[in-house]
Amino acid sequence: MKRLLFFIFLSAIAVVLCFNTFAAQPEYMPYFWKYTGAASEGDPDAILKAVNDLDAVLPNPSNVDEHNKMIWAVFKAAPICEEKGDYDKALYYYEKFVKYATYLMENDGQDFAENIKLTQAIIRHLSQTPEVYVACDEPYDVPYYGAKHEQPYGTFFGKCAEFEEGYETGHLIYVQFFNETISSFHYLFPSEPVYTMVAWNVPNENKSDLDKVNSGSWDDYIISDLKFLSTLEHKILLRFGAEVNCWDIPADKAQRDELIESYKNAFRRISSLAKEYTPNVAMVYSPNDVSNMYVTPEDFYPGDDYVDWVGMSSYCVLSNEASGKTGDRVDALYFRGLFDNPVAKIREVVDAFGDRKPILISECGFAYAPEEGQNTQHATEKLREFYTYVNMVYPQVKGVLYFNANFERRYKLSECPELLDTFRNTIRENAGMQAMVNGEQKGYTRFSTYEGNAKTIDLYARAAYPSNEPVSVSYSVDGNGVANAPTFPYKATLDISALSQGKHVLTLAVSCGNYYKTFEYPFYVGENNTVSQKEIKPFKLPFNDVSESDWFYNDVKTAYLNGLINGKDNGNYCPEDNMTYAEAVKLASCMHQLYYEKAVTLSNGTVNWYDTYAEYAKNVGILSPSCDFDKIADTKISRKEFVSVFFPALPAAEYAVINNIGDNAIPDVTSDNMYAPCVYAFYRAGILTGSDGGYFNPESNIKRSEVAAILTRMFDPSARKNITLS
Repeated sequence: MKRLLFFIFLSAIAVVLCFNTFAAQPEYMPYFWKYTGAASEGDPDAILKAVNDLDAVLPNPSNVDEHNKMIWAVFKAAPICEEKGDYDKALYYYEKFVKYATYLMENDGQDFAENIKLTQAIIRHLSQTPEVYVACDEPYDVPYYGAKHEQPYGTFFGKCAEFEEGYETGHLIYVQFFNETISSFHYLFPSEPVYTMVAWNVPNENKSDLDKVNSGSWDDYIISDLKFLSTLEHKILLRFGAEVNCWDIPADKAQRDELIESYKNAFRRISSLAKEYTPNVAMVYSPNDVSNMYVTPEDFYPGDDYVDWVGMSSYCVLSNEASGKTGDRVDALYFRGLFDNPVAKIREVVDAFGDRKPILISECGFAYAPEEGQNTQHATEKLREFYTYVNMVYPQVKGVLYFNANFERRYKLSECPELLDTFRNTIRENAGMQAMVNGEQKGYTRFSTYEGNAKTIDLYARAAYPSNEPVSVSYSVDGNGVANAPTFPYKATLDISALSQGKHVLTLAVSCGNYYKTFEYPFYVGENNTVSQKEIKPFKLPFNDVSESDWFYNDVKTAYLNGLINGKDNGNYCPEDNMTYAEAVKLASCMHQLYYEKAVTLSNGTVNWYDTYAEYAKNVGILSPSCDFDKIADTKISRKEFVSVFFPALPAAEYAVINNIGDNAIPDVTSDNMYAPCVYAFYRAGILTGSDGGYFNPESNIKRSEVAAILTRMFDPSARKNITLS
């Protein structure tokens, strides 16, 4: 009996201990067991549900054990979300994996370095948020660092081997360091002084070659070629030791560090000599877009004092090693398979250096030969994608050079007509590249930063996901559809003139397979089709005698906003008053200054209010220097005198002919009148239309309301009028 009681006692203790153990287990454990069960069965939906539940009860692990339980659960869930097209949730779980792995490395000594690097590669793909861009005359997003040869706007382009004069704005020349001299390739330099990159390649790409440079024994060779470059008018970009982050990188850290230090010293040596002997040379540090597993582009960077531009090599080649599977982190690292994205591929280098240096695509190529495992359709599609978006998504990119040759693979454009046509057509459509050809400032800026004034604006979008499913987008404003765009660059035209003043919301809807998400961009519309990201308060003219119902209201407003006119002392504009000579000269002078100096800074004189304007008018040729202006200042100006004063306010090129007005077609102005050339120029340009039958009435006075209309048409060519007289 005692033995039986003893066993009963032990059993009771065991039950109590088991109960206490069960009662003390963490709240998340039942969810963890559900996850392990689902994982063992391999059901993706069950796994995802279990991980979602587990993450809900244990969102912030606090110790090693909890991190160990969560890390592989989130890692298992991430590619399932990706497969389902839930890219936001996939990104969420991949980022949690990196966070947990970092904790375990720091607190438990576990080695997750390679896993972190690979997972960060896939994170870079999934964290590319869709964006809307605007093609505009003043691209606000384009940075300017003042680097040597850096242009404020535009993207130069060109290729190696062949230079097309009058079309290309850049060129690429290869020279092998040690074995060749730059001067021996003098015949390859374009006759035009364009951007020319000399690629000084290190033949063996190893520390031994770099040590030769550092020894100083090759200084005479270096200096000789630098002196040759100093004789050229080209904007020389000198690239030394390209793609160093993909050389034969030692796995041993000590040896790797020695290679890195040797490269930095060699680059710095050449850069220092270039500053001394060649003021027209800008030094280019140019890694590969994707690094060797052991290093990053930052590791080899010689320093801001030695680098003017940061470039990179970026090639698009179909890989036979790609798995083409969702969640393949190696594919993500090397941008292959579903992650074959030439635009995203350059992001790491741009992110690393684009905040302080202009970026150059030192060389790029798109392999197309089927016999080499490539695909012409793939090459043309990726080339068009790259050349469409490279400077739209990355405004830091100021130059793109194409490797127009066959080396290891076929890239040469002339041997693939389809690729060549795509190359030329895409460049022709790229606003930033054409800006360099035409000497303009045009380019792209994000819609979220756009400030402008236009009746319509062209929108483009960038959206890309690791999927074989096509991406399509649609635009709407305030819930009203604007356009559906099934293919990149997802272009749409937004009619600003059709929108009321006040706040609006542009919505971009993006779909890819099962994925669908909208992105909103609030903006404001003000007077004269002004678009701003900041609130625009309703504008009110400060004139008591001008109302919105007056035919001349918009003309007065435009002139006022541009600083061309103001009211009289009583706060009125006095639209029915006849204009005086002094008032006309003031307006013509302000118009001239606004055109040439982009702002009106003239102000009233101290003795006579019109003195400063009359002096300015004499200096710029609006008035004759011998004109005794005080005698005529307060007299009413006739129409013929008004036109004679206003015509020289703008250059003749601004009076483009839009109307067919024959000689002597204006009934009361014959071609032999002294003022006739000015009058006919204004009629032909649509600035004047005359009264019924085209009469000019040269001797009559002109009202201030009429002058406001003429100012508007001079300032804004789109406001000019059509008329035909014969």
